[in-house]
Amino acid sequence: MHNGKRRGFRYRRFGSGRTETAESAKRDRRSLAVKSDGFKAADSVAQLAKELSVPEANLQKAVDQYNKACEVGYDGEYYKEKAYLRPLNTKKLYAIKLKAYFFSSYGGLNTNRKHQVLDKNKKPIKGLYATGLEVSDMVGPTYSTWSSGHAFGFASYSGRHAALNAIEEMK
Repeated sequence: MHNGKRRGFRYRRFGSGRTETAESAKRDRRSLAVKSDGFKAADSVAQLAKELSVPEANLQKAVDQYNKACEVGYDGEYYKEKAYLRPLNTKKLYAIKLKAYFFSSYGGLNTNRKHQVLDKNKKPIKGLYATGLEVSDMVGPTYSTWSSGHAFGFASYSGRHAALNAIEEMK
């Protein structure tokens, strides 16, 4: 469930019943989260909207829609699993500033099974290797773009495999 944007950031809301780490941070006044602009706490939707500088009506509508999804047991907006649907009906509401970061690319250099970079004639370039998502033909149509971390296995494997092949080539 999303709400208003402010300066390129989105805020994610959650209720105090399921935010033990946020509660701990609130109690610890030395916490960076509590002292930062990225952590907001409020006693009502109206107060939280004010803290976030978003229209109250928009935030209230988002909370109402989410609570309705919890009531019926189905989240048709983000498809959150039913087991994790919990209404926002606590005395305290929190928001944390989130920002998306670009951390991977698709395509790039063509490589062979030894992770040697290929020239325009598809011949290996001696001593040049590439690994991870910077090589093409790795992900294909099955790569999950909705969740992070899926390329870690290939990045780990391809890096080691390329190093072993480079060592072998140097012999």
